[in-house]
Amino acid sequence: MTIILEENIGLVPVDVTIEGGDPVFARFKTAMLPEHRESPHSYQDLARMVGLKPRGYLPRRTFSRNGLMWLAISCHSRPND
Repeated sequence: MTIILEENIGLVPVDVTIEGGDPVFARFKTAMLPEHRESPHSYQDLARMVGLKPRGYLPRRTFSRNGLMWLAISCHSRPND
């Protein structure tokens, strides 16, 4: 089965595999290749921006994009631990 998502980059087809009436796998067909780049902000600053203590975070901060740009911050544990 194929469904279509309306995203900022346009219409994105998604092939969904159904087994026994349940979806078990989905594959997106993007209109552009993913783009990745390092964040210009320190992980300490990023933790403060979202109201967390800057401990337990990995130094990797990556901006990624398949349409809208988003930021991923890696951490060792959940924020409330």
